[in-house]
Amino acid sequence: MTTAGQGMIQMLMIQISDPYTRKSQWLSPMLDSSPDNQTTEYSKQSLESENILLKNTVAQFQKDFSRMEAHCIALELKYQNQALKSRQHDDILNETGNKAKIKKEIDAYETINIELEHSVAKLLTENKHLNKENETVKKHYKDLYDSIKITRSKTIEQTTSLLANNADLKAQIQ
Repeated sequence: MTTAGQGMIQMLMIQISDPYTRKSQWLSPMLDSSPDNQTTEYSKQSLESENILLKNTVAQFQKDFSRMEAHCIALELKYQNQALKSRQHDDILNETGNKAKIKKEIDAYETINIELEHSVAKLLTENKHLNKENETVKKHYKDLYDSIKITRSKTIEQTTSLLANNADLKAQIQ
């Protein structure tokens, strides 16, 4: 690892959460950047411990990221569900409004239908009355016709009788 890389690592403060104690520790890997003061074995151990710390930190970050990602997905699903419920509620309100409007129209049509039924009943009653009156008028005219027929036949009989009588009288005068 280069001296610049070691300096960067020294500047980083890494927070690791202990899942069992819920305490946070601040770790700062202390590397001695001067190669003169280090032995090869010390340098190797230091790098290994630094590598282990970084691996632990990465593993913890991955766990935290997975947990946060799951939480984020759960929140997204929750808000999508709320949005769907809201849309369904709006649809139900619109449907309820439409049902009320349709019910009002049906009531208006039923009222019109009842009024028309009353009008039809009134017209049927008037029609029966007019039919009875028509039958009475027909009977009256039939009676008049029959009377005229009888009177005509009697008049023809009388005229025939008178003509015969007149002819007899003329014959007697001559």
